[in-house]
Amino acid sequence: MNGQGVERNIEEAIRLYTMSAENDGMYAMLQLGLLYMDGFLIEKDVEKAAEMQEKSAALGCKEAMVELGKMCKVGIGVERTPKSI
Repeated sequence: MNGQGVERNIEEAIRLYTMSAENDGMYAMLQLGLLYMDGFLIEKDVEKAAEMQEKSAALGCKEAMVELGKMCKVGIGVERTPKSI
């Protein structure tokens, strides 16, 4: 997405991430989840962000597991579970 070697094209990057995610591309799911969470380049959607991170984590993406853990910790896009006593 930084445009190294090619002209920067956010729409094309999102299209390619989406195509890859639809074919179980776990790193594309991770990137889409981050984009949905940030809401800077595409419309913010924390539920969609959580969905992308959950799918990516289920495929073994450790980075997505960390991002999903952060979301669970504060209850963003997922239901927060109260701390057990």
